[in-house]
Amino acid sequence: MNTALQKIKQSAQQEISQDKLGMLEISTRNSIFNLFNDSKKSVFLLLHTLKDYEYMWDEAWPQDKSWSDLFYTILDFVDQNIKKEELEPFLRKQHTYMERRLQEKKYDAAYIGLALVYAGYEIISGNFIIPVIEDEFSLEPEEWSSMFVASLSYNGGAEDLNDLIPEKNRFFWNSFLGNIQDAYDLKGFSPKVVETEKEQVELKRTQPNHILDSEKTRFLINNLDDIYSPIIKENNWVEFKVESYYVNGKHSMIGFYKYAEGSDWEKYDNTKLFLLNNKHKVKDLVKELRISMYDKRPSEGAWYKLELILDLNDTPLLHFYYDTYFQFFEKWTDQLDFYKDFKDFSRDEEYTPLWLKDIIIYNKPV
Repeated sequence: MNTALQKIKQSAQQEISQDKLGMLEISTRNSIFNLFNDSKKSVFLLLHTLKDYEYMWDEAWPQDKSWSDLFYTILDFVDQNIKKEELEPFLRKQHTYMERRLQEKKYDAAYIGLALVYAGYEIISGNFIIPVIEDEFSLEPEEWSSMFVASLSYNGGAEDLNDLIPEKNRFFWNSFLGNIQDAYDLKGFSPKVVETEKEQVELKRTQPNHILDSEKTRFLINNLDDIYSPIIKENNWVEFKVESYYVNGKHSMIGFYKYAEGSDWEKYDNTKLFLLNNKHKVKDLVKELRISMYDKRPSEGAWYKLELILDLNDTPLLHFYYDTYFQFFEKWTDQLDFYKDFKDFSRDEEYTPLWLKDIIIYNKPV
């Protein structure tokens, strides 16, 4: 750290100790950002400070990885792994989501989510300097800086000056100053912890036992069989598999094949599968199959993933997944889709996994 930064850090610490609310003035914060000779250092100061308070989000919503996902997506942008055009829509989506979380009145956790969103906007713009004003509460909330929102988070979600707790405020702003060295050295972050995808224990359903009892469901399955069986023979493969996902009217499908006994699954060409599905209106077939099965036993809910495996003997093997939250959902759908889907395909509590309960309870539209 250069001499100028050391001096301003020392004077800033004194300023915090003497201020009756433990505040760090905007002008002092601006001076710190100005003294960094690399905008990435400013970015790292924001991110290191926010990372210190991630635990508040995790304590409030231990199953919700939205904060971590956003943090590492912003970091991907900083490391030039993704473009601004990719980060911006994701930020807007997360902004809406964090504001929905505010409805639950867990203000400290929701505010640290909003602070990360605001940091994302500042990082995209490359502007870390804010207008000097005596009372930041006099600004509209959309004008607050990410660090001010984070300080409010640590103050329990303070909404005005009377809510500020001087001891907490001093601790927050001193931790901000404590991150200057790491930011100046461009100290990196630990890699994102990616949990191995574990399938939720699928409670036994009776729906799949009845799919051949109905002429309609037999017709739908035979149709799917007729569409995909020729692919095996045309390519001289031994097996072909399609994973079909359906949530709230959205449908996505991925194909895989095995060219020999004992070989690994290889991914089938997405474009070919998309054109084939469009030609045969596969989305409609899958939708009807899902509805028909649900109608047999509504209490058991509707499946979210269908796995259809075909072999050279033209024998279809079907697996249905009702309870597993697949990582594929993170890229393809929104949690609100599960809420809306549940409105149409409700299920008894005993058939509702924890992740789905969390969405139903905490992710209602505002």
